[in-house]
Amino acid sequence: MERHLLRARVLVIALVLAHTSNAAALDTVEPFEAHAANAEHNLTYHGVGQANQERELSNEFVLGYGMSDRASAYLGACLSANQQDTGAAGLCFGLIGTVWESDHIDLDLLMDIGASGHGLGDLSTEPGLELNFDHDPDMHTWGVYMRMGILDQASADGSLRRRRLDLGVNPGAYFTLSARYQLLVEFDASVALGGDRTADENVGGVALGLNAVVSDSVELIAQVHADVPQSDRGLGLGLSLGFIATFPAGR
Repeated sequence: MERHLLRARVLVIALVLAHTSNAAALDTVEPFEAHAANAEHNLTYHGVGQANQERELSNEFVLGYGMSDRASAYLGACLSANQQDTGAAGLCFGLIGTVWESDHIDLDLLMDIGASGHGLGDLSTEPGLELNFDHDPDMHTWGVYMRMGILDQASADGSLRRRRLDLGVNPGAYFTLSARYQLLVEFDASVALGGDRTADENVGGVALGLNAVVSDSVELIAQVHADVPQSDRGLGLGLSLGFIATFPAGR
């Protein structure tokens, strides 16, 4: 499996979903190839086994562009609705930059700016970083990563604006099974920050994903996500299916 395909899987859907849903796509976050474009689409059903108001169908689309070998930008949009006919939309813009790269260790900085909720009234910023360790420089075997970010979100509540801070932590690992298939596992946790926040607002879950290369330009992604049960609700499952299309420079 070529390194540019593996590393081009930015999956910034995870950042879009941070504003609109409890689910999150899993993978490493890396800049695109210089002057190459990527398109991602992901369909997720979240809340299997939970009450109607917790069940949600979301549809995400992201376009990204490699400004250089070390910096990329993306635009994302998400539409979601639950079984009580309550819908929401989200838009985001983000930057990804590699500040340190070696054969085995990479460090990337991330910045996401988003608007979500009804009337796009919930505004947010999310700076973050990701540290990767690849056993093989071309990602042909296995690797581990840690992604962290602080989500600063201001939500509209009538004439008031309510601000909240969350620390997101996403440790994960990938295992390259063959030239076409890669297995990923990731734990995601959102820790509520601030004196007015309580521990029961913390959320987390575990995701298992399988990525399959269809051609040099197209990759399919599938994922199962399980929420950590909390006092007010039981185990919730999310299922997602999507694809990533890569358009290298010069095509």
